Amino acid sequence: MLAGLSRLRLPAWAHTLGHLRVKATDQPRATMSLWSGIVFVLLGLAYTEPDRYARRAPLPGQIGIVQQIEQIGPFWSVGFCSIGVLLLICTFLGRGLVIAHLLGQAIAAGYAIALWFSALAMQPPSPVIAAVLATVFALLQKACRDSYVNIPKGAA
Repeated sequence: MLAGLSRLRLPAWAHTLGHLRVKATDQPRATMSLWSGIVFVLLGLAYTEPDRYARRAPLPGQIGIVQQIEQIGPFWSVGFCSIGVLLLICTFLGRGLVIAHLLGQAIAAGYAIALWFSALAMQPPSPVIAAVLATVFALLQKACRDSYVNIPKGAA
């Protein structure tokens, strides 16, 4: 499927992006990008109803940074879904994966930091497992981004 998409004609300005263009012909990298996009979309969908799908109910008077950010607006659901869709589109087009994974790393790291602060600042402390998993996911996004940045010319 990706081979057929590589024959798409792009506008002239797209060729000026230089090092940002990456063909996702390397199957392991493309698979990791695809699953990252799916996970981001699933996280975004879970955050459409966070009390039901994303977390346990906080104790009375206990509110974390993640919940405070949610009160401003649907930041997590929009952020996760948009990054997920971007990753899926970039994976199928074989372009823009460096930027897409960089944005994925940024939102995953922001989410992880918010979870760590929430877990450690709340009284009584909340479990840190979600913070650990979010940190690992942010590091995986960095590894994916780095794998696309370090492709030798002509190898992809």
